[in-house]
Parts: sequence; C-alpha cells; structure tokens
Amino acid sequence: MKYKSKEIFDFMDMWAKKEYMMSWDNSGMQIYFDTYISNILLCLDVDDKSLEMAKNNNCQAIISHHPLFFGGEKNIIEGSYRGDLILSLIDNKISVYSGHTTLDVVSDGVNFSLARFLDLKNQESLALDDGLPIGIVGELKEEKSLEEILKDFRDKLNIKNIRTYGKDKKIKRVSLCGGAGSSYMDEAIKNGSQLFISGDIKYHDGQYAYENNIIAMDIGHFHSEKLILPRIKEKLLEKFSELDIFIKDDSSYEMFWSWIYKKILLKWM
Repeated sequence: MKYKSKEIFDFMDMWAKKEYMMSWDNSGMQIYFDTYISNILLCLDVDDKSLEMAKNNNCQAIISHHPLFFGGEKNIIEGSYRGDLILSLIDNKISVYSGHTTLDVVSDGVNFSLARFLDLKNQESLALDDGLPIGIVGELKEEKSLEEILKDFRDKLNIKNIRTYGKDKKIKRVSLCGGAGSSYMDEAIKNGSQLFISGDIKYHDGQYAYENNIIAMDIGHFHSEKLILPRIKEKLLEKFSELDIFIKDDSSYEMFWSWIYKKILLKWM
C-alpha cells in the first residue's frame, strides 16, 4: 500500500515536534517530493551507502537522525562527494526527512530507546539545554558490575569497541545522553550517578570522570543513537501498518580497532 508523502512527514512532525529543535539544528524536511510512498529507509546518516540501500529497495523516502543539510551548504558541485549524493537523491526522487535534536528531546526518542535497553526505572531528564530536556537519569533494577553492563552492550548491540574511564565500582544509578553528550557529565556527577553513558567522550573528559568518582562509558556516537531506528519503525507502523521499512543499522564510517591493530602488528612483525 502507498501513503501520501505529506501524511507520513506530517506524522513525523507531530511526534518529533519542531518546538523540540535546538536553535543550532536543522531537523525536518531536507528534500521533499509530493508523491506516494510504499518503502522507506531509516538510517543515522544520509551517505552513499544509505542511498545505495534505498535505491536497491525501491525506497521513495529516507528518514535519518542526522540532517542531510547541517553545515550551511553553499553549493552543490557535480563530481564532489556531497554534490553527487544530493544530485542522486534528487534524480531518484527520494525525499529526505531528518529528526535530529527533535528526536533527542522527545520523551520517547533517542535517549528513551537507550534507557529502555538498560531497563532503567524512575527515569528523569538529565539536563536542560536551550530550555529543552535532554538525556535521562534512572536506576537499574539491581546493582550490576561494570563488566555485566559492558557484556550486554557487546553481546546484544554488537558494539565492538567501548571505552571506559574512572574507577571500577558497582552500578545502580545511570545517566545517559545519546550522541556527543560529554558536556552533561557534570549533571550526572551532581545527581549521584555511578555511570555516565554517551559517545565522543574525550581523553580529558575521562580524566575528569576519574577525578569525580564516576565511570564514563563511551559506546560510540553511532551506537549510542542507533536504537532510535527501530523506535522510528515502531512509531511509523502504528500509523502506516503496510509500509515496507528498511533499516541501515551499521556505520559507513567506522573501522574496527581490532582490524587496525592487526594491521599495525603485521607492519612491525
């Protein structure tokens, strides 16, 4: 069955409301075609691999987390990576919608999805940013060791590379923020969390965690947000039950450290 494109994107705007968008963001429609949609691709980033997957599955639309247009695009140059990507989306009449901070802020979005994976109880917002609630703090059903939590992420979400900083301890109270959330670590320290989970945690953020007696866990930017994709699928199917929805749940950019490490070893053997 096919649905009108406007109907689908209006539904996304009703869920990930424009008023949830932070001042620096560009959530919402990126490319729009007034047409009918039967197949949609969900992804974190609109890149060449996403485009290829969308074309292979006859998708008329892509819904991404990160905006296609974010850095103040000034031109579209044929023959450049960005130019060819945008032109191909247009040539193939693929609409693109992005829910970025709107899905970070909405109560059942990115951070909800990560908190649901951890089965956190007594959830509250972690912080305010631009006057909007961001992140989640909550409690595990029972205390867990750091290794138990790491094992869940590795085994259930297939995360190969996780960095942790701080001092090992039992964990009950957890704060989290999907994406690049290290700026909210102070809030996690203030609320008494034993563990702070995010992506893009830098070396000196780790030093700060150590000095303030909290464990900082960097599961990677991509992996801290990828659970939003099945969540978007759930929401869409509640309204558009006959949509065919495809998910690109791997990163086009990341190379496994184990592979890099092996190459380095071989070089010096």
